[in-house]
Amino acid sequence: MPVVDEDSIIPHLDSLPDRGDRKELFLKYRNTPYQLVNDSPTIKHYTQWSLYDSLNLKVRQVSGERLEPPLKYERSTILHNNVLQSGVMNDELGKDRPNLEDKLSLLTLCLSKRVSVVEDGRHLVYHRTDAEGVFSPLYVELEGKENSVTEVVYISEAVGRTMNSFVIKVKVPKSSVVNLILVERDSLSYTYGKVLVENLGEANVSLLSSGANQSHVEVNTELGEGAEINFNARVIGVKDNRLDVKTTVNHLGKKSVSNGVLKGVSGDASTVTIRGIATVSETGQDSSTSIIGRGLLLNPSSRVVVTPMLEVKTGKVVMAKHSASASRVSDDMIFYLQNRGLDRRSAEGLILRGFLSEEGDLDIMRELIESRLRELGY
Repeated sequence: MPVVDEDSIIPHLDSLPDRGDRKELFLKYRNTPYQLVNDSPTIKHYTQWSLYDSLNLKVRQVSGERLEPPLKYERSTILHNNVLQSGVMNDELGKDRPNLEDKLSLLTLCLSKRVSVVEDGRHLVYHRTDAEGVFSPLYVELEGKENSVTEVVYISEAVGRTMNSFVIKVKVPKSSVVNLILVERDSLSYTYGKVLVENLGEANVSLLSSGANQSHVEVNTELGEGAEINFNARVIGVKDNRLDVKTTVNHLGKKSVSNGVLKGVSGDASTVTIRGIATVSETGQDSSTSIIGRGLLLNPSSRVVVTPMLEVKTGKVVMAKHSASASRVSDDMIFYLQNRGLDRRSAEGLILRGFLSEEGDLDIMRELIESRLRELGY
């Protein structure tokens, strides 16, 4: 079975403009494998693609209760079970859509409507799916403005046998700052995401992922001359979640800077994978890159994979470093906290808060992490 029932795809495509382009993307999706066979830890996918193919969901609109935005932002777009409740969406994909090669990104783009963010200020995109058997695709187009700060929070919530799938394209011009916060707040559901960043200014990308039966998110960034990206990921696995996050950065311009901090927590019988790949090209002289990966295991049956990788193709760099570590919460530490009045769950929560906190986090990211930990019972 496919991810989406094809009997629901064809009428959906026929209802949208750009039908020729969309059907071309759909045919490419059908002919593209999930991955080539490769056991390299940086190329290999830790996602169990067969889980997606077992879903056989439908692209359909389901009317539901009117949602309140989880955050109060200047501008909000709310999509609930493929029904737009607030904001503006475009039926056309637009001329500047991304060039995609991977299977689920092709499917997502061919079925999506488009949310465009072209003004500075603070924006919220709230994407919730809770109607049984629904596949909800979304394409977000974000472009910063020179000498301005643009902040976008994208919150994906999927509940039960549903799937949210998103493609986000980000353009960061010179002398601009873009803050993108991605939040997957799922409940035993399925999520897929692809983020493409073309950066000539400063981009700060933060990701918080938790709760999905299976989630696969990739963030790919190309850095021009003098550009900077700071990427932070917090991935929290519970129950039997399978969460796979991969970020790649390609330094194409001189004096570009990238800093990545990836942290994964695996609890219960979950599997958490965090990977960071930085490439400094021949044209990226005098650049700096740093990738730090940290994993924490809460139970003997937990699993975490931490894989940072550097590829430097020029002999002239300011800095290129990476490190990785994974550790288990010791029974002695839990026992120590329990002796001071905490139950085991509260003790784990205290340890998690210390592990997940990072000095450079945006305030909104700190608030979202705390809120999610409370929702998960920590």
